Amino acid sequence: MMYTTYSALISVYSKENDKYFEQALKSIFEQTVLPSEFVIIKDGKLPMILNSIIDKYKLLFEKKKIIFIVIENQKNIGLARSLNKGLKHCTNDLIARFDSDDINDLNRMKKTLVFFNQDQNLSVLGSFVDEFNRDISDITRVRQVPLSTVEMRDFAKKRNPMNHPSVTFKRVDVLKVDGYEDVPYFEDYHLWIKMILANMKLENTCEILVHYRVDKDFITRRSGISYFFDEVNFQRRIKKMGFINEFRFLYNILTRGLVRLFPRSIIKVVYQFLRT
Repeated sequence: MMYTTYSALISVYSKENDKYFEQALKSIFEQTVLPSEFVIIKDGKLPMILNSIIDKYKLLFEKKKIIFIVIENQKNIGLARSLNKGLKHCTNDLIARFDSDDINDLNRMKKTLVFFNQDQNLSVLGSFVDEFNRDISDITRVRQVPLSTVEMRDFAKKRNPMNHPSVTFKRVDVLKVDGYEDVPYFEDYHLWIKMILANMKLENTCEILVHYRVDKDFITRRSGISYFFDEVNFQRRIKKMGFINEFRFLYNILTRGLVRLFPRSIIKVVYQFLRT
């Protein structure tokens, strides 16, 4: 099978920065290989400015004969449930995940399709990403991830093996493992582990295909008692799945979980060390 197109899947909610959101959509619209359909989920009611941006790009995509599907949630239901709703509306074999505030390399999808056409067994492809704050010219670091499934199996016991905003996956394979589950902050990480346990093939390319925005609130969202309990819940899940043993569970709680309770200045240093 030759893959020549894909479905684009993106979710947006009320607190998105309108400038960043428009930059993200622009980077999708300017891809050298465009999707044949664009599926966007409005996760709850959106302010007028975000709705106007969606309406603008709906017209632009449709002028290029690209199907533009808008799904509206009456209330915010979270990323996992929103993406699962979107999956049901995607009709292509390949689905590319896009985030609502990141900037995609214009050749991201052209390069991605090459990987899937070279390896029919491939289920998911991700990439390295570089991180920036406000200005894309001010790159702070590159987040490197393991390249092969074999490397990911060990790496995933301690850290997320893929950069979610960079992934493209086969729709059928994600549905085989029942898609995303409601695991706050770890929806994608949990999905990769399910696919690894199902002996599916996941890969990353060392090329940087996405520029990942790390705003001033990034650390805040990943700290505090609430995030600590989300971390514990996730670690319990993957232990129950048999992916990690009791020792790794306790080790992760001590090294990944407790750090969430540290002062944000310390968390920032730890985060920078791990992401370098």
